[in-house]
Amino acid sequence: MNILYIAYYTIITNVRDYRTFVKRLFMPLLITLILGTALQGVFEPTKLEKTSVVYYNADAGDVSRNFDEFLKLEAITTLLNVKEVKSEEEGMTSVKDGDASAFIYLNQDYSKAIMDKKKSAISIYSNNVKNSRVTIVQNIVDSFIIGANTTEALAKLDSKMNYDAKSGGIEEVPVSVGGKTPGSMDYYAVTMLMLTLMAGALYGSDEMSQDFTGALGRRLRSSPMRPMQHFVGKIIGCVTLLFVQAMIVYFFTKVAFDANWGANPGMIMLVVLTLAVLSTALGVMISMLSKDQARSTSILNMLVPIMTFIGGGYVKLDLEQLMYLSPNYLGQTIIFNNIYGGTVGSASCFIALWTIIAVIFIISGWGARRKLA
Repeated sequence: MNILYIAYYTIITNVRDYRTFVKRLFMPLLITLILGTALQGVFEPTKLEKTSVVYYNADAGDVSRNFDEFLKLEAITTLLNVKEVKSEEEGMTSVKDGDASAFIYLNQDYSKAIMDKKKSAISIYSNNVKNSRVTIVQNIVDSFIIGANTTEALAKLDSKMNYDAKSGGIEEVPVSVGGKTPGSMDYYAVTMLMLTLMAGALYGSDEMSQDFTGALGRRLRSSPMRPMQHFVGKIIGCVTLLFVQAMIVYFFTKVAFDANWGANPGMIMLVVLTLAVLSTALGVMISMLSKDQARSTSILNMLVPIMTFIGGGYVKLDLEQLMYLSPNYLGQTIIFNNIYGGTVGSASCFIALWTIIAVIFIISGWGARRKLA
């Protein structure tokens, strides 16, 4: 009963400090509104313009003529702007001068080599092989090669099916991006929810600093109150307060900003609850180890923005393995996968990992508290 009373008192005390509470509640909402509005164009899909390509066919065989017909298909011309050149040198010069994204070249023995069952290839030249437009060209050429290889394989099985360049190797399938990718407001609603949760570590830090490492802590240690009850009650109060605050952010962005949170609120609430425990435990541990409220607050005020930045909370980043060190990134990845139909199989593993880490933080904090006694 004492634990629940302490938890209730912790919640009421923080809510009554309305200036701090309102600031912590509305700051993420304000950032969501500002970034979601300012960066709206960044998240909108843009129309893909045609890729400029130069092409030289030095071969006069049947196979190369099939490739000529293939490049004239409507499905290909909607993607590529193909310009024929008169020599290999002219094609290479066009790429070097930046007049074309890629140069497609068929040598004079291309058809003969294929008919003789020898190795042959369609050459693609570019100044930047990692360019997305070059990838488009490579995929289109690959689709022709796959079709030709399939025909050869069927011929060996005495099949009557033939590969016709006019039928193409590309099927046009309409794709709708509506609801399948996050808009700016959708993205920042999730990332600022993560910021709210991780900034909630200050609740755990402040409560432990006030009641265990400060003047009040010295009086509590000399009182008959059981320290474990007080410690657990404070943690429960902080977790509950932070969970409620995060859910207010969730519902507010859903209603006021029309953010897309998907159709599975249960998973979102589980992620929020687990991260609330982890964040509170982090604040408790840092407070107990630093033994000073100002020092622990400074550490968290530096750590929380760093974790948010690494996790892509302010701008989308690709920091590869480094991003997995940020709970923000892991949490928002689970939520985005839940909303947009991605893989959610790893969610249970991360939630279990967060729980274990939170327990370790709490035990570390309690161990540091015992040294104060």
